[in-house]
Amino acid sequence: MRLTLAFLSALFLVVAFAACRGPEGPQGPVGPQGPPGPTGATGPTGATGQSGQNGTPGSTTVVTLVQGTANVLQLTYGARTHNGTNDMALSFPASSSLTFDQIEKSLFYVYVKITTTTADNFKLAYWYPVPGQTPVANYYSYYIFPGNSGLAAGLFIRRTTNFRLGPEDFDAVRVVVVPASLLINGRLAVNFQDYESVRQAFGLKD
Repeated sequence: MRLTLAFLSALFLVVAFAACRGPEGPQGPVGPQGPPGPTGATGPTGATGQSGQNGTPGSTTVVTLVQGTANVLQLTYGARTHNGTNDMALSFPASSSLTFDQIEKSLFYVYVKITTTTADNFKLAYWYPVPGQTPVANYYSYYIFPGNSGLAAGLFIRRTTNFRLGPEDFDAVRVVVVPASLLINGRLAVNFQDYESVRQAFGLKD
């Protein structure tokens, strides 16, 4: 009998304690960060990946400037390839000092240098005028962009006729800038289709 009373009394205290439990309080603050654990073992070295493809070589950006007589300017660009689809862009370097007004009041004569191989295996290099045809009969023209606040002035060479599809290599590109007033007011016996005639007329160095 005494054990039963003791058991009932203990059970009553547990029930009463559970009934008197209040609502759960807010979450306490985060405790301080514990010390870092030891560094794990180094994993095995992964397998070597496959080699990537070679990138396309960039064209040279070197531009040679020559000042001729009567404020004629010659810009020579290094070797590059016309891909036959996109216009070839040739920016006028800051060293040329070509202003928007000068570009608007000048005439531009463009030549591309191409090396051909004869039947006797001799290599011959010529300057071909643009607009005009190259040895493979591809026809090119050009247009001038005088520049604006966001883009530098330059010249674009466009292939307008494809006789032979695909890229075509130029040994160099040469642009001769002639003030329009020189041709309007002067009498010059210059064959602008022939670079040698232009070079001699304006005292340009080859």
